[in-house]
Amino acid sequence: MSVELRQAAAALSRAAQQLRAGDPHGALESLRGGLAMLPGDATLHAVLAVVLLRLRRRHAARREAQIAVGLEPTLPLAHRALGLAHLAFRDLRRAEAALRQAVALDPADDESHAALARALAAAGRRDEAEASARQAMALDPSSPAHAAALGELALARGRRDEAKAHALAALRLQADDPDALLLMGEVLLEEGEVEGARDHARSVLRVDADSRPALQLLTAVKARTSLLLGLWWRFATFMSRFGRGTVLVLIGMFVAYRFAVIALEETGLAQGARLAQGVWLAFAAYTWIAPALFRRSLEKELSTVRLSRDF
Repeated sequence: MSVELRQAAAALSRAAQQLRAGDPHGALESLRGGLAMLPGDATLHAVLAVVLLRLRRRHAARREAQIAVGLEPTLPLAHRALGLAHLAFRDLRRAEAALRQAVALDPADDESHAALARALAAAGRRDEAEASARQAMALDPSSPAHAAALGELALARGRRDEAKAHALAALRLQADDPDALLLMGEVLLEEGEVEGARDHARSVLRVDADSRPALQLLTAVKARTSLLLGLWWRFATFMSRFGRGTVLVLIGMFVAYRFAVIALEETGLAQGARLAQGVWLAFAAYTWIAPALFRRSLEKELSTVRLSRDF
């Protein structure tokens, strides 16, 4: 093995250790060093793309993944990195295509199946997502992230007990796994265990202060305990379980409201019809304003974390 190849392999090993230790910035520098010695190595470019995604630099990540695919079109990791980059842009069609190519090139790669499950879940195709997540778990039963992914899919469908079982299984595999901690926090929040949910979010933030899912959970805790946002949080949680059928449910609610108004007017209960209209308008205004308030609360949490890191 040449000196350059040995140094590239050392850079990859060092970057993997730094990622496991929660140091993506260190991994970035290690990979850059490796690429300085071996700029045509597709694996280095692909891993760099994954690290850049961890750092939320999606444009640079997509560029590196495209370079990796161009250098070695049969490298499964390159296609997986490209699929994840497309997913970061919410380009679900291209994400699925790249991830299916990764799976086709290496059907035994559990990480590619797990990434495909994420893309399918984002597209609202929950049955297919669950099948891919179960395939990932079958290939690597020791992965807490795979167990947590199955739990997230179960929770999205309202199967809270099943989600909790997956969370406990993931935590038994690795007590400090961020995905498992977040899943358990979400389960506890749905059970009304607000302090437990807050503690789990903070456990993740102590390791990764920029973890957006943890900040979202922390903000959801605040919404859950807020008089203004509490009702909206429960409504949003309930509606999320319908997946792609959410639009049909909302249309059904509107149709039911219109039938109620017409029925009240035809029976001479004009005051009742006006009351129903007022309630519907208030509901529409509330569900329009509440998400903006939630996003503002989340951005406040993000800015607080950034300030604390700057000082």
